[in-house]
Amino acid sequence: MQLSIDTSVAQLQQQVEYLQIQLESERQEHIQEIQQIQKFQTLLQHITEHILDSLDDRKILTIIIQELVDLLQLNRCQIELYNPCLTSATVTYEYSAVLPHFQGLTTVIADFPQIYQSLLQKQIWQSIEIVPGHYSGLQMMNQLACPIFDHRGILGNIWLIWHTEAKFGEQEISFLQQIANKCAIAIRQSRLQAKTKAQIQEIEKQERQKNEFLKQLSQELRTPITNINLAVQTLESLMTPTGILDIEIGSQLLQILHHECGRENKLLNDLLSFAYLKTHSESPTLITMALPLPL
Repeated sequence: MQLSIDTSVAQLQQQVEYLQIQLESERQEHIQEIQQIQKFQTLLQHITEHILDSLDDRKILTIIIQELVDLLQLNRCQIELYNPCLTSATVTYEYSAVLPHFQGLTTVIADFPQIYQSLLQKQIWQSIEIVPGHYSGLQMMNQLACPIFDHRGILGNIWLIWHTEAKFGEQEISFLQQIANKCAIAIRQSRLQAKTKAQIQEIEKQERQKNEFLKQLSQELRTPITNINLAVQTLESLMTPTGILDIEIGSQLLQILHHECGRENKLLNDLLSFAYLKTHSESPTLITMALPLPL
């Protein structure tokens, strides 16, 4: 009986020790999760501050991929952006501790339908595969792609590359989706600024063209008036109480006066027509024309 009791006590002690070890392991994992969440929240706050302080999406997205590599101990992080037709995606930003580098590489969407079908539907894509190493041998590669989108549409993807067998967990995926939302805000904000800047430049260009037009118009209007004044002064010098000293020159001066008055009148009519068209713009009238077919 004593031997049986000692054996039971030893087994209980082993179970207690095992439970203590397991409990300590779970406690450490819980502490690590809390620390990871705190790091995630700190990074999100950091990114939010950059978005509020800057409209430069290049600076913000570069900081994001660098912070992701450092925080998650990645081998590579990329951000690719779609072209307007969503037929290709180009690696616009990359941060990598290993070779080769792929920044500027353009991928045709039709060449990888299984991958981009999910991403274009705003779904996470993840894979683990064995690939050739850069120098020799084989290595594991874990890839996670998260779409960048907002209510206006999809913009691109964030790619995380990790040379390990371990899959990205739900916590990392949730965090990456929040980062993708921040990326979408930064990209839209930057594009809106670029569009606004282009509109301002176009307005300034139109204003310069208008000022140049008015300058040329004033010169055109001044020229006939100057010629009329000269003709009138010359005509006055030829007139005497008994008549005009030179009938031929007087006739030429009258022709000049008629010509310049007509020129001034045409310029004024053109100016009035231009002002009317500026204030009463009308849609163009389309006319159907039957062209003869070549023989």
